[in-house]
Amino acid sequence: MVHSQLPPTDLMIPEEAVAEYIREYRVSARDEVRSFADEPTLRAAIRRAALCLWPNGKRHPHQYRIPTLALEQAEARLQAIATKLRRAADFAELHDLVEAEPRFIHGIAALTVYDIAHRIGAYLKRAPNSAAMSERVSWRVSRNCPSSGVMDS
Repeated sequence: MVHSQLPPTDLMIPEEAVAEYIREYRVSARDEVRSFADEPTLRAAIRRAALCLWPNGKRHPHQYRIPTLALEQAEARLQAIATKLRRAADFAELHDLVEAEPRFIHGIAALTVYDIAHRIGAYLKRAPNSAAMSERVSWRVSRNCPSSGVMDS
């Protein structure tokens, strides 16, 4: 069903969407980020982040449709630049490094890049500046995912 066909009562205004997110997901999202901060090594953090794994070893639901081979290729490329990742001054620089590596791997798009960078950033204590990164990622997503409905998994 197209959103414009939904009755107005079924649409959420942004404030309601944010409130629902806070109610439903904030605690588990914090726990996920903390789990990356607690990884024993940068190598382990890169592995879990690039393979999009929960602490229990299962794939994160946002990335479950991305081919395993694509995630493994992203991991290999990110492991190769681990020293550069560690030296990133802030999240924006970290994000740029992460984005540059898996850019041409089929199935790795803007949202997955952001998620991987965010997870590695948790280990490295490089938190995103939400306003700047949101604008940046939104622009990239809109460029990569036009109104065709194609979304990064």
